[in-house]
Amino acid sequence: MSTASLTHITLPRRTISVALSEALHSRRWERFGDMTIRGKRTAKTPALHEEAARLLAGLDAEAFTAPPLEARQKLIAQFDQTLGALVANPRDPEKREAWRLAVEAITEDVPAGAWTAEFRRDALRSFKFMPTPAEFYELLDKHVQALRNKRATLWLFVNEPIHEPAKPRTPPTEEQKRHVNAMVASLFPTHREKRHA
Repeated sequence: MSTASLTHITLPRRTISVALSEALHSRRWERFGDMTIRGKRTAKTPALHEEAARLLAGLDAEAFTAPPLEARQKLIAQFDQTLGALVANPRDPEKREAWRLAVEAITEDVPAGAWTAEFRRDALRSFKFMPTPAEFYELLDKHVQALRNKRATLWLFVNEPIHEPAKPRTPPTEEQKRHVNAMVASLFPTHREKRHA
């Protein structure tokens, strides 16, 4: 399960195989101006399907659940304290509590997977002035959207049919060849046979 540090939520590390990473990457659409191009897809094997399904289940169970209120309050207080020390316009102590309560209210449905160290770095780099709760949520929502995109990519891959390798074709026997040639000859008479008829 996830743990809340003072600055962000740490989820269990999930590793993705190189093969699955390449398979997911080959399914991306690339935009170049007005054109959208899709590369050649890597074949989906049962092993890749199993790995993607396991990652998707883990993502749903851990990253898409909202953190408990106490953990969220701790994170918001830490953000408020850190940002207050770094920005050009720190809040008055009486306004800080109102800001924290507003941020708590608007982030109650934000999944745990968005409160990451990446979000913390992004917030510290982005805000020169103390953000409003809406600005804070807007930046947090970008990280939620990135998480949703990862989930959607995995979901599409899991729900795509598994590639079954083509069975090698055996060459026809001499008897099968004669039979097919006789059928073709009876259906399509040659020009010589047409003239004599």
